[in-house]
Amino acid sequence: MQNKCLVAYLVRPAEGGIKTHLLTLLAGLDTSRVEPVIICPPGMSLYRELEEAGYRTVPLDIVGELNPIKDFKAILRLRGILRDIRPDVLHIHSAKAGLVGRLAVVGTRRPRVLVSVHSFVFDERMGRLKRVVVGWIERRLLRWTDRIIAVSEALKKELISRMGLDPGAIQVIHNG
Repeated sequence: MQNKCLVAYLVRPAEGGIKTHLLTLLAGLDTSRVEPVIICPPGMSLYRELEEAGYRTVPLDIVGELNPIKDFKAILRLRGILRDIRPDVLHIHSAKAGLVGRLAVVGTRRPRVLVSVHSFVFDERMGRLKRVVVGWIERRLLRWTDRIIAVSEALKKELISRMGLDPGAIQVIHNG
C-alpha cells in the first residue's frame, strides 16, 4: 500500500478569497492519496469550520501585517510544527504566510514548498522603496520555494515585471 502524501497548508488570517479557495481545494482532494493538515490562526472562522468538518488543524498565531516580533515567534513555532508533523509538501497561501513559511524551513530538512499568490502584492499606496525591498526579499526566498502558483496570468506578469521573479518559477493555476 502506498503512503499518503502529507500536505500542510499554511494560511494567514483570511476570510475572503483565500478561505474560499482553500475550502474548495480541500473538498476536491483525493483523501485516499493526500492527507491535509491546515496550519492557521485559531481565531479565524476558517479554523473552526475546518475543525468541525473533521480536518486536522494546527493553531499558529500569524498576523496579516508585518510585525517583526510576532513574525519571529510564528517562524519559530512553525519550525517546531513542521518538525513534528513532517509534511511532504508545505502549501503556503499569501505573500505574508509565504514569508513566515519559507523562513521557517531555512536550514531544515524541508518539504517541497509551494506558494499560492492570490492577489496583487503591490498597490499604488506602497512607496517605491517598500516595493524594491519586497521584491528583493521575494527573489531571495525563491531559494526555498519549489513553485509559485499565481491564480491569473495578470498576477504572474506582475510577479515578473514588478518583483523581478523568474518566469520559470511561476505556474498559473486559475481558481475554480
